[in-house]
Amino acid sequence: MIRGSRSTPAHYVHRFAWIIQPYALIAIAVSLDVMVGVKISQFKSSFEERTLSAWQIVLADGFRKSGNKEALEYLNRVDGILCLTKTWCAITLKERIKLAGVFLPVSDVQRGSYLAEADLENAFLVDSNFHGSWMRAINLRNADLRGAIFTETRLQNADLQGAILSGRTRVPGTGAEREHPLSIDLSRSVLTGADLRGVVAPDTDTLIAILDQTCGDDQTRLPDDLKAIGYQIPVCSDQPWFEPVHIHENRPASSWSGPS
Repeated sequence: MIRGSRSTPAHYVHRFAWIIQPYALIAIAVSLDVMVGVKISQFKSSFEERTLSAWQIVLADGFRKSGNKEALEYLNRVDGILCLTKTWCAITLKERIKLAGVFLPVSDVQRGSYLAEADLENAFLVDSNFHGSWMRAINLRNADLRGAIFTETRLQNADLQGAILSGRTRVPGTGAEREHPLSIDLSRSVLTGADLRGVVAPDTDTLIAILDQTCGDDQTRLPDDLKAIGYQIPVCSDQPWFEPVHIHENRPASSWSGPS
């Protein structure tokens, strides 16, 4: 009776299921791995398209005012799957891109690119050109700005804490250091209310030479070493080139279709 009971169809089904169980689990794991791989590949392709779109906006010929802010922010951050911060994702599909040599054209009749409140923290902007841009309250904390051109920019309430304004840097393509330190050009830039604490320069004289070409106010926060010697940034209202802005800044419509 016992031996007969083991020969029932249910017994054979159970035994067959027990035999194929490991193979079924392997098949499921392989299927999931393939599906995840395909999905990641699709995500990566999407990020590559967004990156290309961002570069097309930033590097477009002629005057392009809209979209630069969002495009530069996207290029400057890490992106992928399950991103918890601007610099970390569970699966990274796009690394932070160095923005050295970026040039944002300026027309003769309009101001430069609208980058107010842009988040470019830790950005690598060596030799970049932002002449005439609107940069009110921009975040340039710890950014590398050696050799960058910020002439006639509006940097009211900008955060430049820890930014590198001058110093030696590597020559692109060679890895060798430049013969002479490279400094940011802030000529005729407005730094009212800007935070300059901790900015990096080879020496105090270099930093003073940079800031003497700008203007600020009593709300401009200077580096401790300049405060210690009683340095005062030129006051904007005393500069013949300073033009107060009384009109309301309206944010232009963005042509950037990437993620916000």
